[in-house]
Amino acid sequence: KMIEWWWVVVKMLLLLIWTVVINQGLLLLPPTNMKLPNNTSKTSSSSKSNNATIANVATHKKENCESSSNHPPNETNNKKWNINYMTHLEANIDDATPELLAHTLNVMLENGAVDAWIHPIVMKKGRSAHTLHCLCHEKNNNGDDDDDDSSGCSTMTNKLLELLFRHTTTLGIRIQRNVQRAALHRSFKEVQLPFLDNERKGVVNVKLGILGGNGDDNSNIIQGEVVSVKAEFDHCKVISEQSMVPLKRVQEMAERIVHEEIFPLSL
Repeated sequence: KMIEWWWVVVKMLLLLIWTVVINQGLLLLPPTNMKLPNNTSKTSSSSKSNNATIANVATHKKENCESSSNHPPNETNNKKWNINYMTHLEANIDDATPELLAHTLNVMLENGAVDAWIHPIVMKKGRSAHTLHCLCHEKNNNGDDDDDDSSGCSTMTNKLLELLFRHTTTLGIRIQRNVQRAALHRSFKEVQLPFLDNERKGVVNVKLGILGGNGDDNSNIIQGEVVSVKAEFDHCKVISEQSMVPLKRVQEMAERIVHEEIFPLSL
């Protein structure tokens, strides 16, 4: 009987020890309804705040990219040339005479187009046609941006669009904005020719294209490499017609004078 009682006592002790061990193990696991410590909640809130900040920065960058794509950057001066942002207008015309196209070309140039040209194309059903192109600045003469209307077109663009519609038979004109054009720095030299019996008194302006330079197209001080020399055609034409001198001779003489004067200084 004593052995039986001792065995019962041992069983009870073992059961008690097992119960204590199980309870201690359960105490090491956090209950499901236990609240997180204060520092954990702060960490969670700070991470949420950081995520929100990153999202705001990404949105801001995206908006900046979209705005920069819709609005052209300012015209910039490269060390060797200028970068201009321009608007390109073009229209396909298949029912206009060459005389009408040539007249429209002159009208565009006389009303603010920086350049205008025509190239032949073939349209549907094999019809021969032409595409009339023109380029204009997106800035006015003062270097400021033109005021845009509700369509996003500048004052100069609207003016040229109206001229194209009025002077041609086209029903639609394509508009390409923010077209980049690299342009050399420019300067003008005035030369005196020996032909005085004309309204220009023998004076011809010669245009210089300068690679590098000081970026000031109005400066009389030439810096950089002169890579292009071209006498003004209209000036040479007046002298040729009124002084009865071949046009090519007037041009060659004016350009040769500039070559002899400028190129030694630009080496």
